[in-house]
Parts: sequence; structure tokens; C-alpha cells
Amino acid sequence: MNDLKSGVNKAADGSEQLANGANQLVTGSQTLTANLNTLANSTVTFSNGADQFTKGLSSYVSAIEQLHIGLGTFIVVYKVIQKPSHKLTLDLVN
Repeated sequence: MNDLKSGVNKAADGSEQLANGANQLVTGSQTLTANLNTLANSTVTFSNGADQFTKGLSSYVSAIEQLHIGLGTFIVVYKVIQKPSHKLTLDLVN
């Protein structure tokens, strides 16, 4: 009889451990899901940031090209109207 009682107690303990393990699996699954959602949101944010960076870099390159064209035109015009007795100085101010 004692063996039967001991076996039932062990089975009850094992059942409790299985229930605790199942609860831990649920908690772990919820944590994993939350972390995957965070990763997905971060990936979207990174992608949007990369797109914005690309657009900004394109605008910057375009501005540099326009500056280059403008400086080239300025130099050509300056050379055409330049007189030997005149000096042109440029002061750059922020």
C-alpha cells in the first residue's frame, strides 16, 4: 500500500512539474513573439531610415553638382569680364 501511495505522490509531483513546464513554454513563446515583433518593427524603421538616407544623399550630390556648374559658370563669366587692373575677392560668411 505504501508503494502505491508513493507512486501516486510521484505521479502528482510529475504532473505539477509538467504543468509548470507548460506554463514556462507559454511565457517563453509570448516573449519570443514580442521580441520578433520588436525585430520586425526595427527592420521597418531601419528600412525607412535607409530610404531617407538615400534620398538625402541624392539631394546632397545634386546640390554639389549644381554648385560645380554654378562655379564653372562664374569662373567663365569672371574670365570674360576680368580686367588686368581689377582683383576679385570673395569673402565667405556663415
